[in-house]
Amino acid sequence: GLFWTAQGSLMMAYATPNTRGKLIALFWILFNLGGVAGGLLEFALNYDSGDSASANPTSYFTFIGIMLSGAVLAPCVLADPAK
Repeated sequence: GLFWTAQGSLMMAYATPNTRGKLIALFWILFNLGGVAGGLLEFALNYDSGDSASANPTSYFTFIGIMLSGAVLAPCVLADPAK
């Protein structure tokens, strides 16, 4: 709840009145694409798995690797505050 509130207030604070709708739409598109990509990745990793009761352990390591690479690469997309 708290992070959703902070995210919404930041979107409203940084956006101009003309771009608020576009930024909210862009957020929801990216948010939902993350779920779609995660579901497709999980499906692809477990498609040939014979055990339908659990996921392949490779899928867990893959998601951990993606999360770690995202955390490492996140500072690369930060804007320079001096500009």
